[in-house]
Amino acid sequence: MAGISGGADSVCLLFVLKNLCEELGMELIAVHVNHGIRGEEAMEDQRFVENLCERLGVKIRICSGKVPELAKAEKLSEEEAGRIFRRQCFEKICKEEKADKIVLAHHRDDNAETFLFHLSRGSGLKGAGGMRPVNGSYVRPLLGVGRKEIESWLEEQHISWRTDSTNLEDEYTRNRIRHQILPTLETQVNAKASEHIGAWMEQMWSLQDYVEQEVTAHMEACVERVPDFSENVNGQNGEIPDGRTLSEKYEIRKEIRLRKAPLYRLHPYLRQSLVRKVLAEQAGREKDLEAVHVQQILELFERQSGRRIDLPYNLEAIRDYEGVKIRKKLWNKSIYSENTGLKKMEREGEKQKNQEATKSDGDKKKGNCILQIPGRTAFPGAKAEIICKIIEKNHGFSPEQLPQTPYTKWFDYDIMNCNLEIRFREPGDYLVVDDSGHRQKLKSFFINEKIPAEQRSGILLVAAGKEILWIPGYRRGDSYRVKEETKKILQIELRKTEDKQNGREN
Repeated sequence: MAGISGGADSVCLLFVLKNLCEELGMELIAVHVNHGIRGEEAMEDQRFVENLCERLGVKIRICSGKVPELAKAEKLSEEEAGRIFRRQCFEKICKEEKADKIVLAHHRDDNAETFLFHLSRGSGLKGAGGMRPVNGSYVRPLLGVGRKEIESWLEEQHISWRTDSTNLEDEYTRNRIRHQILPTLETQVNAKASEHIGAWMEQMWSLQDYVEQEVTAHMEACVERVPDFSENVNGQNGEIPDGRTLSEKYEIRKEIRLRKAPLYRLHPYLRQSLVRKVLAEQAGREKDLEAVHVQQILELFERQSGRRIDLPYNLEAIRDYEGVKIRKKLWNKSIYSENTGLKKMEREGEKQKNQEATKSDGDKKKGNCILQIPGRTAFPGAKAEIICKIIEKNHGFSPEQLPQTPYTKWFDYDIMNCNLEIRFREPGDYLVVDDSGHRQKLKSFFINEKIPAEQRSGILLVAAGKEILWIPGYRRGDSYRVKEETKKILQIELRKTEDKQNGREN
């Protein structure tokens, strides 16, 4: 299957492929894309290609669209929207016609323009390599031939072609490179500039293959892949009020963590290449991923745990104690539509983040539960319950007899003069860390214990006002420690509640 626009390069390609297919006994299908940009001129191009294919006996498929509307809806340039639309057309028709390859007419000057464009935008080695003759199902057999050679051959064969009027304008970036920059290189620097750029790109392909091989060899040591199921919605641990599960309403994110130690043992260029590969994997594409984004991720390694940056394609990178995680921002599938696409998802993600960041302390306190002493206190926000018992100390009892268990602790009930509550963290929380009453901020405790910032808000606390008596699973404070003179002991046990519907522990 060949993409035929009617321009000199694609007309040349059509004649070359027609002869080759006859020699090799292969079927040729031409595809013409009408972008809906140039009105009657575009229709004349379409009729030209249809007549040419009819004369040559080549089957033709027409794919028409409205690229300006697509560009406006997706907030893209018409140039980029047209490229996406063409690729969609080619791949759709290729599948329908069961074609083996998609052949395009890009030539040496096109590749030189691509190289200059990518180089100017900060692309890496892969971008500097430009287009390859064979890339998956795409084949570009004219990359070794220049525009002037193609046009000269067509003139010798008395073959006409069409000229797209938009190619004569400098509105598009690629046209400015074609009309201003590349001719200046050829007239002021070297007449064979595009040819030399093409030869240089061939060397880059070999170098790129080597780097890719090295990056692949180090991926396992430098990268940890972790599905993220930690997001709670409305405090219900993954349950949505309308009965749907979290995975049904929200996209489950796949985190990729870059480990600092093995990553920084690599050569700086391999390090950058590995980060770029991971970033492209998470984004699902490489376009618009530039050197500045790779550098931002690497700089994040030198910042505090919990710091994050926004990246293209609705990605975010987060510094944690083990490295840097790259993942998709959480977004609600119901807000996505074909017309608004990624941009609306990004806006909704930012809106959700801002709403969460501006919650008042009063809103957070609504989930706090006063402990029933003695008795059971349910805490639905974490599907847990607290069981409190008051124990009279027996004769001969010693505090050393109390067992060390992570989810049951004992406190001096004699000196308690306020209610206890089970809750999540709040500003101003602290722990008493010794018998002298020295305090440590809860935030400092989390940092010292290397608890990731995104997990801290979901850790249960037993508190008396701002003083944290116990962080289940971690440690207890020292101000209510049981002593020899204690008469009444408060036993507090944290239990997970059972899933009554499924008859199993949750």
